[in-house]
Amino acid sequence: MAAGASVRADAPGGAHRLCADRPAADPPRGGRTIEIESIPLDRLGAITTRERRDGSGDLSVRTGARIDADGDRVPDHFHIHDVADVAALRRLLAARTPG
Repeated sequence: MAAGASVRADAPGGAHRLCADRPAADPPRGGRTIEIESIPLDRLGAITTRERRDGSGDLSVRTGARIDADGDRVPDHFHIHDVADVAALRRLLAARTPG
């Protein structure tokens, strides 16, 4: 994660957003599109990380649950891949999560 990353509460409706001093992904090239998904902090549940030796890694946040076609409850997750400092992102999100 970029050193200048922070969580801000100035998004419309009092929502929070993650802000960084560099883009989270490369801008689209050659007519391709980029999709950016965000979730409100009050939907954040359990946080799971997978960290590599260099400190980079992947983060997964439980955001709720849904009922699948068989009637089973299936957890929904929000995934962030290839974070430069995944432990710092985990601490940042945990500190900002309500409850």
